[in-house]
Amino acid sequence: MGPLKARKAAGVKEDVQAVMQMAGRYANPQTLRDAIQKGEIWEGQGYLRVQARSLFIPIDEMIVVVSGSNFLPAKIDCKTQYEGSPVTIAVDYGQMPNGPSVMTRMTVQIPGEDIVVNVESFDHVKLAASNFQ
Repeated sequence: MGPLKARKAAGVKEDVQAVMQMAGRYANPQTLRDAIQKGEIWEGQGYLRVQARSLFIPIDEMIVVVSGSNFLPAKIDCKTQYEGSPVTIAVDYGQMPNGPSVMTRMTVQIPGEDIVVNVESFDHVKLAASNFQ
């Protein structure tokens, strides 16, 4: 790889790392709480939909879908910007048996750079209480 391509690759890597840190802020439980407190809430059949704006920057828009039966998050869709370029963040949640809702997938798109990052989390297993002493 030539020096120019190496510099470009290093710059893209830094941008992706910064955008993924930003995406983590949007998926943070504190941010979800803030979105629910600030946002407009609509009730659908079996779910609640919350739309919040300006969570971190004025152009932000976050939609949170919450299960109407257990009030746990099911999905987040967020539109924001990084250094003036649009970024979309989609997070899917799944509920553990008789437990909390956990992130199962996060997709972050940076259209200006033609980059899509998928993060999947799976194989959550509830450990027996007897394993801890």
